[in-house]
Amino acid sequence: MMYGAFIAGVLVTVIIAAGGTAVAQDTKSVRTARWSSVAATVIPGLIGAALIASGDRGEDNSRMFAGGIVSFGGVVFGPGAGHRYADKESRFNRGALVRGLVGVVGYTSAVALSGSMDLRTQGEDTGYDDGAVFVAAVAGGVMLGHAIYDIVGVEKSVAEYNDPPTRMRVTLSPYYTLKNGGVGLQLSVLF
Repeated sequence: MMYGAFIAGVLVTVIIAAGGTAVAQDTKSVRTARWSSVAATVIPGLIGAALIASGDRGEDNSRMFAGGIVSFGGVVFGPGAGHRYADKESRFNRGALVRGLVGVVGYTSAVALSGSMDLRTQGEDTGYDDGAVFVAAVAGGVMLGHAIYDIVGVEKSVAEYNDPPTRMRVTLSPYYTLKNGGVGLQLSVLF
């Protein structure tokens, strides 16, 4: 009987030394991931809006420009913060790329339609060009929709981090039974 316990102990030690046991992984919180995405989107948006509101609408519109850049950065990179928290770099990069391209293409298209950086029509009419505003609104809507999609998708990224998908798990463990006094190895294969 002592011999069987000794063998089981040696087998457990060998399996642990060989890395046959699962090491506990830090779990990530869905709440933290979601709030990271929301905060990284909303805070730059509010700062950008404050800069735009305080900017001079005349010749020196540097505050308005800076506010636009800060807001744009928040919408492009903010929603992916939760994915980055969950170690899903590819999801973060893909989302930022989509929102960034939609924003740049939408804004440059709107500028090309209006002929002006502030989307106003040229000449005596000081109103906004309807076509340019429409293009900017569509681009902004697509960016906002994709941002919401990314924030909602954070839950899936965290779930995949906390329970990574495995194709097959093979476990070799010592086996000891008191009934027969037998010692051996047990092979478990999970799909």
